[in-house]
Amino acid sequence: MALDGALRLLRAPRGNIQLLDPATGSLTIAAQYGFGAEFLEYFAVVNDARSACGRAARSGIPVQITDVTTDPAFAPHREAAAAAGFRAVQSTPLISASGTLLGVLSTHYQEPHQMQDTDRLIIRHYGELAGQIMAERIGRPDGRG
Repeated sequence: MALDGALRLLRAPRGNIQLLDPATGSLTIAAQYGFGAEFLEYFAVVNDARSACGRAARSGIPVQITDVTTDPAFAPHREAAAAAGFRAVQSTPLISASGTLLGVLSTHYQEPHQMQDTDRLIIRHYGELAGQIMAERIGRPDGRG
């Protein structure tokens, strides 16, 4: 549900939600739309700070890569992005009301894409709201289950 809303809000053709494993600090895909097996296998577990989702998880703020082919930090993942058919990505942390990182929501675009200021503001608040709802559903406001 959270992924569907983000895809509609940002007019994105593909996206995914990754959940944080607190024990390892890794992100694992929990939901996705529009990707094939190759993408899902490549990004099944992310624990680096070079991908958009990894950067968002480490910094706690949304990250936008306007063009993955020119972003120096994203270089190790360019082949996977090309195979999956995306050139731009934004990743937004999903954070509980107490500030605990629960995961990351990412949307992907087929062409280079620059988000508008209003879209950046909307997705940031959307990530906060989705994180709060997730924390409540797993039983504790801090998201620690």
